[in-house]
Amino acid sequence: MKRSPLVAAIAASLVCFLLIGAYNVLAQSPAPGRPASGPNFAVIDVQSIFKRHIRFVEGMKAWQAEVQAADADAKREKDMINMAAQKLADLRAGTKEYKDEEQRITTLQSEFTLKIKRKKEELVEHKASLYRQVYGEMQQVVNEITAANNIGLVLQYDGEQINPEKPDDVLRVLGQVVFWHSPDRDITKIVLDALNRGQQMPPAAGPVGFLSPNQPRTAMPPPGGYNR
Repeated sequence: MKRSPLVAAIAASLVCFLLIGAYNVLAQSPAPGRPASGPNFAVIDVQSIFKRHIRFVEGMKAWQAEVQAADADAKREKDMINMAAQKLADLRAGTKEYKDEEQRITTLQSEFTLKIKRKKEELVEHKASLYRQVYGEMQQVVNEITAANNIGLVLQYDGEQINPEKPDDVLRVLGQVVFWHSPDRDITKIVLDALNRGQQMPPAAGPVGFLSPNQPRTAMPPPGGYNR
């Protein structure tokens, strides 16, 4: 018998809750050479960081503009091919002129299909490179925070508000690893502030209780900077 999505989400949450509890019990006995005091775990809202990371937001806007430009170019080329196909109908079938034009249109269609395929791959890689860049920066900052604060575990959670009237929102929350956390365990603001240092956007609100890193971030690759 298949379990419903609700039952599966609840079961996953209970398992994660028990694992976190077991980790905290083990963490009470400090390892040799490791301080016994200090927070031993933290939480982070990764999606919130992507939404408020200034260079990522700017990069995604540039990517969306590139997508729109590619769509416009594709539409123009497709319209030209369609017009050529309509004119072909005015020619007498079987004549040399008809065959030559038919071959030309076939070649245009093949080249158009290949061009569209390559452009889609290019756009997908560009978008992926933006995510890789930010995720790598995020990992670096989190590593520095955990080392400075004796944190042995960082859990990801979704801080987006839910609509209790929407079943999908409820199931999303039930499937989260983190059921509840104290606000002082949240390092989202510290990470976001470090990533956005020197940029122009209000920092995310929220209490913090950890030391923060202090180093400049690398620049986001410009649109078109990926391999073509």
